[in-house]
This record gives sequence, C-alpha cells and structure tokens, in this order.
Amino acid sequence: MGYFSVEMSKGELLQRLWSHEENIPFGYIRNPRWASSDIRSQVRRAMATVGRWPLFVAEDGSLSLQKLVAKARLLIRQEKLGLIVVDYVQLISAAAPNERERITKISGQIRALAKDTGVPILAVSQLNRPKDRNQNERPNKFSMKESGSLENDANTILLIYRPMDDSGRPTGDDEIVIAKQRHGPVGNELVRFNSETMTFFERKKA
Repeated sequence: MGYFSVEMSKGELLQRLWSHEENIPFGYIRNPRWASSDIRSQVRRAMATVGRWPLFVAEDGSLSLQKLVAKARLLIRQEKLGLIVVDYVQLISAAAPNERERITKISGQIRALAKDTGVPILAVSQLNRPKDRNQNERPNKFSMKESGSLENDANTILLIYRPMDDSGRPTGDDEIVIAKQRHGPVGNELVRFNSETMTFFERKKA
C-alpha cells in the first residue's frame, strides 16, 4: 500500500497502526513511560509486525498533484502496490483559478490514475460544516467540500456519521454511511468508535 500523507507525519501514522495492530490504548503509544512491561512487549511486537508490511509512506508538508501522480505511478510500477491512500484531497496543491476547479482537477487526475493503473485509490475528503451548526445532521454524498467533481468521479463514497448528545459528547450510535456504490447497494453500517485505539468496529443492532 502507498500512503500519501499531507495531514500526518509517517511517525504519527505508524503509531496509530501499532495501536490498532495489538489493540493497545493509544495513550501508551504516545507516553510509553506509563506502560507496563507487558504493554511495552505488545508495542514491540506491533512495531515488528507493521514493519514487515508492504507499506510505503510518502509524507510531504506540501504535495502537488503532479508530484502525487508521478510518485504513485513509480511506486505502482516498482513495488506492485495494490492500494493507494491520499490523505487528504483538499490539501493537495494544483494550479487552478479557483477552489472548485482545483478540486475538479485533482479529482479527475486521481480517477484517471486509478483507471490507467488498475489500482484502487482511497481519497480522504473534508466535509462541509453542518447547516445551522447541527452536529447531528446526517452527511450525504453532497456533504464533501466542493463535492460536485468528487461525487461524480468516485465509484464508492463512505461517510462517517457520529451523532452527539445534548452535552456535545458522542452517543456511540456511529455509522458508516455508504452514500454511493456503483457496483453494490447503498445504506448504513452500524459501527462504534474506540477512542483508546482510534478505530471503528462493528456495532450490532440493539
């Protein structure tokens, strides 16, 4: 897998993967001095496991569209990658007269890259702020920032929905909204967010 990260450094990404791999609370990863010897052993085991993964992280404080496409093609050719992740679309730079045309250009090039190489690309996107500051507004495929081209070019759109209670805390009734899927059904998958390992897991209906 090739991971193009503008949002996180390679070290931050690896820490999250270690936490997920051994189900270790993230706080112990960031502050190992509080961890027991057993947890430290888990961390070392997770580091060894993740270190064997065919994972290639390209961390750039500023990533241009041209650089993204060139690096991705090189990695696909040399390393036979099966997946590309771009984190995230709105942080990629591209020459355009305005924001909408910039996102349109980026979206089109990402789609062309996936089609030309046959490698799926997972592109992370920001969402627009909820109307009237309603944090419980359910997102849809038009909720992505400058959504027109992103919605049109994507084969599948997955959105995270995390409703809040009256005090502003997550209720735990989280969902992954399948807002678009060209070759399958749309709908909602029930999940719950584990804040300790910062991962989602399946939630069964009550």
